[in-house]
Amino acid sequence: MTEYETQSEHWNGPNGETWARESCATDPRLEHFGQAAIATLAPRRGERVLDVGCGAGATSRALARLVEPRGHVVGVDISRPLLAVARSLGGGVEYVEADAGRAGLEGAFDAVFSRFGVMFFDDPRTAFANLRRAAPRGRLVFVCWRSPQENPAMTRPLALAKHLLPESAPFDPEAPGPFAFADRNKIENVLRAAGWHGIEVVGHDSSYLLGESPQAATDYVMTIGPLARAIREAPERTSKVRALLETTFASEASGGVVSAAAATWIVSASA
Repeated sequence: MTEYETQSEHWNGPNGETWARESCATDPRLEHFGQAAIATLAPRRGERVLDVGCGAGATSRALARLVEPRGHVVGVDISRPLLAVARSLGGGVEYVEADAGRAGLEGAFDAVFSRFGVMFFDDPRTAFANLRRAAPRGRLVFVCWRSPQENPAMTRPLALAKHLLPESAPFDPEAPGPFAFADRNKIENVLRAAGWHGIEVVGHDSSYLLGESPQAATDYVMTIGPLARAIREAPERTSKVRALLETTFASEASGGVVSAAAATWIVSASA
């Protein structure tokens, strides 16, 4: 994301359109991370749950199945392209286009949930205080990425191809983005300042499927993620980057499948 681009512009522009188009490929890759966080939340029949950064609605639909028939799930996101996909898939979920960090989210929710959505808040403390108002007697669970070094599934493709691409701006760990909550102390401080209590931050390690073949893995990382953004700024380098990645992934594939380590925090708190 460029320095002059807001989150709304980012997720309603080409990036949001790409994520919407690729949601059928991305959501299955992220499903087990969401399932681990949902298990921590343990939604109950009849509860009202707010799904923050719901994207194409995969977690919203999963939550709805657990709280039905008397419960209700509201999925909130700022991306119109992703919400269009979510609404097209149904599932008995109400979807709202809004910035969950600022919007008046009425409804006295029993729980707030997010799978990789809260790291994009411009003002995390204010955002989590707003979410606490949405669930004044409820609980919060989200899953977020740990450090870039612990997540080669996302960072290694760009590192491999870096010498073939123009120099990019240095990474800002404090900026909104995938790794904004890599530091558990930051998470605890932000939530405590926002009025949440009983905060627990638990590491959850897993793997991330890049592709069922070296070619599929290459296609995926050149479409979604940090390398994809770099390629969009230097399309003339595409063929060289593709050749490098396919060769590298072919040497590392296990049974033809390419995957890499992924590390997350599962965070829980109560209002």
